[in-house]
Amino acid sequence: MVTSNNNNNLVKNLINLSHTDNLSHAYLFYGEAKDEMKSQALALAKKLETGELGTGSSSRTPILIDATIFDAENTSSLGIDIVREIKNYISQKPLKSKKRTVIVLGAQELTREAQNAILKILEDAPQSALIILIATSIERLLPTIISRLQKIYISINKELNDLTKIVPNQRIKELADKFLKADSTTRRTLVKEITDEEKDGSVNLSILFVDALIMLLSQKPEENGPFLKELLYRRRVLGEYSLNKRLQLAYLSNLWYN
Repeated sequence: MVTSNNNNNLVKNLINLSHTDNLSHAYLFYGEAKDEMKSQALALAKKLETGELGTGSSSRTPILIDATIFDAENTSSLGIDIVREIKNYISQKPLKSKKRTVIVLGAQELTREAQNAILKILEDAPQSALIILIATSIERLLPTIISRLQKIYISINKELNDLTKIVPNQRIKELADKFLKADSTTRRTLVKEITDEEKDGSVNLSILFVDALIMLLSQKPEENGPFLKELLYRRRVLGEYSLNKRLQLAYLSNLWYN
C-alpha cells in the first residue's frame, strides 16, 4: 500500500516495479482526490508508453494509443456492458507500451454484477494488461475485488507527501500508530496533545493526523472498512468547515476499537 500526493514519486516507484517485472496487473487508487488520482493513473500510462514523466497536473488528457478511460460516474452503462468493453480492450496486445492500460473512474458506481465480472477479468488478465480502478469510497466495492488489487491511498493533503521522509510528519505517523494501539485513556491524551500543539503552530496537525490514520489502516481496508469510511468523512469535513477539531478527533477516539 502506498500513500502519495507526489505524482512523480508515485509514478517513478511504479515504473521501477515495471523494470523488474514486479508491477501488478491491477491497482486500486482511492481517496477523495479524484482529479489527482486520475492524473497519476494517466501519468503512469504516459510514462509506460512514451517514456516521458509528466507531472499529471495538466488539464489536458494525453493522447495515448495503449490506454483508455472508462468513466463509471458519467455513463448510464454501469453494468456488464462496461466490463465487456474492458475485457475486449485488454485482450488486444499493446502497440507501443509495455502495458495495455484501462483506467476506470468512479469504480464505486459499478453494479455488483459488473464488479463480479471484473473479478473474473482480474483472475485471468493477460500479462500485458494494467487495470487501475479509481474510487472515492471503498465501502461500495466488493471485498473480493479489494483483496485482488494493490491498494494506493492518495491524500488530498499537500503537506502529506511522504510520511517516512519528512520529520514532522514522521512524528505524526508515530502518534497515529500509538493511537491505534492505545487504550481509550491514552487515545484521549493523544488527541489533547495534538490539538493543543496545533494551536501554537501553522501546520494543520489534526488533518495530518487523520491522514496518517488513513494511511496506516489502508493497509488492510477490508478489515478496517467501517472506520476508514468514518475517517474519510471526518477528513473531508475538517478540510471544508470550521469545526472543533478536538471534538472531531475525540469522536474518532471513541469510535475506534483495537
